[in-house]
Parts: sequence; C-alpha cells; structure tokens
Amino acid sequence: MRGNIKTASAVASQALRAAAVPFTFDFARVKSYDGDKSTGYLKEIMLDLDSLSGRDVLLVEDVVDTGTTMAMLLPKIQAVARSVKVVSLLEKRTAKSNGLRAHYVGFSIPD
Repeated sequence: MRGNIKTASAVASQALRAAAVPFTFDFARVKSYDGDKSTGYLKEIMLDLDSLSGRDVLLVEDVVDTGTTMAMLLPKIQAVARSVKVVSLLEKRTAKSNGLRAHYVGFSIPD
C-alpha cells in the first residue's frame, strides 16, 4: 500500500502526544501486496527485531484491510517483545478479513 508510512506516522504522532511515558519511535516496512492484491506471504520486512527485544511495542497502522500482513508480522514481533498491541486508524470489516482485529481502532469502514 503506498503512502502508509506517512499516514501511520501522522496517526502515531497524534496518539503519542498524550503519552506520559518515555518512548522511542521507529518505522517498519512490511509488504505482502503485489499491486492491490495480497500475495498471502510477507514479501519484504525491513525491521530490526533485535531492537524490540523485551520491549512493549505499539504497532501503528493506517488501515487493517484483510489482516494478512499483520497476522504474519505479529508472531515475529511477539517472539521477541514483552508485549504487542495494534492501533489502526481504519479497520475494514469485509468477508476477505482473516478476523484479526486491532486492539485500538479509530473507525470501522466498509470494503
């Protein structure tokens, strides 16, 4: 999905303004789409998993669509992090969804 880093960083910056705890901010590049079609596997992961070891992680996503990308990414992060939560500005409720739900959602939208 193009532009998701910019959108997700805008969502994260708004959410983190209210944070009363120290935090670090980083980006991950994860790709499971080829054009507008899901491949069903992670084609690309640019994320330093070692930097997440023993930490509480908040994954910020712009849109959770089918949930496929997040479902493949979460176990990799959960294997090293102390805890993982997902926040998404938008969450599509579609028949294509694998049932993965973000812990915190701004808006649910139709497909």
